[in-house]
Amino acid sequence: MGGGLQRWTNDALIATTHRVRFVDQTRISIPFFVEAGYDSPMDCLPATVSAERPCAYEKTFYGPYIHNTFKLFEEYANR
Repeated sequence: MGGGLQRWTNDALIATTHRVRFVDQTRISIPFFVEAGYDSPMDCLPATVSAERPCAYEKTFYGPYIHNTFKLFEEYANR
């Protein structure tokens, strides 16, 4: 979803790369997931767009956006 926030905020918020660090000790992980609806528009929010900073992304919808994003992973490439 970080990539979606990056698109919605016209790069004001930059998505981080997901990393996993393997350690030899017990750790606690608390995931928090948020998803937009499949038909949610993926367009730059008006407050992030100006004459000096036009929207950097083509408008799409969340469903096709996330589906195409998953295709970047080898496990999903043929789906």
